[in-house]
Parts: sequence; C-alpha cells; structure tokens
Amino acid sequence: MKDGNDVEQLIEAFREVKDKKHPVVVHINTLKGKGYKLAEEQKERFHYSVPFDLETGNLTGESGEGEDYADLTAGYLLQEMKKDPTVVGITAGTPTVFGFTPERRKEAGRSSSIWHCRRAGCCHALPCCRRWKPVFGVYSTFIQRAYDQLSQDLCINNNPALILVFWGSLSSMNDVTHLCLFDIPVIGNIPNMVYLAPTCREEYMAMLEWGIRQTEHPVAIRVPANGVVRRNVEPEKDYGKTLNRYEVSHRGEKVAILGLGS
Repeated sequence: MKDGNDVEQLIEAFREVKDKKHPVVVHINTLKGKGYKLAEEQKERFHYSVPFDLETGNLTGESGEGEDYADLTAGYLLQEMKKDPTVVGITAGTPTVFGFTPERRKEAGRSSSIWHCRRAGCCHALPCCRRWKPVFGVYSTFIQRAYDQLSQDLCINNNPALILVFWGSLSSMNDVTHLCLFDIPVIGNIPNMVYLAPTCREEYMAMLEWGIRQTEHPVAIRVPANGVVRRNVEPEKDYGKTLNRYEVSHRGEKVAILGLGS
C-alpha cells in the first residue's frame, strides 16, 4: 500500500486478504508522525518524546539540564574517534541513544565513522570487530530481538565489540513490547559475553575506556538509568582482572541483597 496512513485504504486491504486460505504479506508504507507538521519535518526528534507543547514542540517536563550518560558517551567517543579511526559507532536507527545528535554526527566528519543501520539487526555489523573497534549503542528492549546474533555472530568467536545498553530498568519504557528489564537474563547467560554494571560516572567512564581497548571479550555495559551519580571513587583500570565479581559494600549473615548496577 502506497499510503499506509489512509485508514479507509487499510480497511479495504485487510478485508481483501482476511479470508485467504494461504499466507499473505501486506506491505504498508506509512509516514511516522503523519498529520503533525513538526513530527513530519523532524523525524529524528520525534521518534520518541516525553511530554511536549503541541504548538512549539518544546518539552514541558523535565528540563534535561545537567549531566547525561548519552552526552558523556558521545563526547568521549568523539574524542576517541578523532585519535583512532578504527573506533566506530554503530546504531540501529536510533543514533541519539548514545548521544550522536545530527550536530555531533556532523562534528565527527569524514575522519570518524558512525554506521547508521536503520532497522538493522543488533549485531549485523559486528563480525568485523577484529579490524575495527565497534561501539554499539542500543536501548535495553532491543537486546531481546537479537539473541542469535549476539550468541552466534559475536560471542562464539570472542569478538571484542562493545555494546552500550541504555535504559535497562524497571521504570523506563514500559509498554508490553518495549519492556527494558530482560537485558540481564538475556545477556547474562551467553557464553563469552562480559556484562558490566557501573554504579556511578567514574566507573562507567573507566569501563567504557577498558571495553574499547581490551581485545579478549565481547563486552556490554549496562549504562545506569537513574541519572548521573558521582561517587568520587578510584575505579578499576583493568576489569579483566575482576570479572564475575561484585563490590561488597556491607556484610551481613542472613540476607543477600544484589544491586545490579543502578
């Protein structure tokens, strides 16, 4: 269907195929944000949004001021890309997940690589990791749609890619097809995958640096979803020496409380 936003055409098409005795594919071409001028013109800005003013498009909720993990990530990666052209940012259609706004992509320029794979599978571009240093930014919910690619394309050969998992939380996206709470059980049981959970800015930046530079494992980092917290701690420099360990902050006798990152 050429105009998938035409409801009457949709109804007619569905009626036509409803009682077929064999499988039928209905190809529907839609325009996201159809009918709202700002959304039609600014597709990336309105891919997702918190509450905003309909007239201006400006956000009406939190101001978003202060540090943000997406901004911290993009700033660090831009710096690394300019020093090392083998560092590559990968996104499956949502570049702002790790802070690569149009302005930052322009700043990266030709000397840096941002692979913008629209609707690509999570790890289609990652088997090239022996030549490049790929950093894949993704929302937690989409990890569950790429289990085979993670397990077979990435982890079987211990390809040293870095995956940054954003919004892993009980309180972020919460509609039934976008739950962000399955990343730990999905990633945590794949052989060879290292899943790190920083508790603060200092740990996150140290893990980010280690994850890019190490060449032994596929590494994922569960980016904190509760805002940027500073603990003024001296983070580990070589996480390869401390894998599969927790930081014990208090010892008791009867109850064990596990804090998985944020």
